[in-house]
Amino acid sequence: MKETTQHKLSVIYNELEIEKKNSVQLKSVQKKVKRLEQKTFQKLVKIKVDILNIDFTLGEIFNNI
Repeated sequence: MKETTQHKLSVIYNELEIEKKNSVQLKSVQKKVKRLEQKTFQKLVKIKVDILNIDFTLGEIFNNI
């Protein structure tokens, strides 16, 4: 009986350790996704600004002709 209990406790302990490792990995992945999201947003803002600049420049060129 004692061996069975020790075995069960050992299995539970191992499962907890696996879950801890998975938790740490998921936190890391979440941080990477957040950074990627921020970089993508910054690139989209830059593209929008560049498009507005081009549109403004073209408007000045064609209005002066």
